[in-house]
Amino acid sequence: MTEDLERQLTRLYVALAMTRNVAQRAKDPDEASRSVVTLVDVASGIVEEILNPPLSYSIEPNTSTTEIEMVM
Repeated sequence: MTEDLERQLTRLYVALAMTRNVAQRAKDPDEASRSVVTLVDVASGIVEEILNPPLSYSIEPNTSTTEIEMVM
């Protein structure tokens, strides 16, 4: 797996986690919200399997990073 692919998958994983968080915050969760949470859980599990073992790249202090990478 290339470093670029790992970064892209990491971004996807974070986006899935954020989507799940928003879907879970619904005050009156309907069937659609519960379905979103279920689908996100499945997708997150698949990404975790792809990223296992843990990420092999690291961000060095002198490396320029974007704000979104800092949040991740």
